[in-house]
Amino acid sequence: MNWQPMETAPRDGSRVLLFYQKTGGVVGHWNIDRFAKKPAPYWSSDREHITGTRHARAVGPTHWAPLTEPPIHASPALVAALAADDGQFNPLAHEQMR
Repeated sequence: MNWQPMETAPRDGSRVLLFYQKTGGVVGHWNIDRFAKKPAPYWSSDREHITGTRHARAVGPTHWAPLTEPPIHASPALVAALAADDGQFNPLAHEQMR
């Protein structure tokens, strides 16, 4: 895997692997903060529901890498769930994949 500087990361909302100095790698995306009264775009990660938006804004990633393709045997439902825009685990969707 080739980590790249954040200056080269896509800011189109596509999901990528982000590297944080203290916590390591996590999946995330550029969040344009479109529902805020005063939008302030930032790098959002799948851990944001744990650490909070304030932390996500304060501690940005240092590097990024493109996500790899899923395994060939992955079901289309699993691939769709992994590519979901919100990045949140949906137990109901997970049950439907079984």
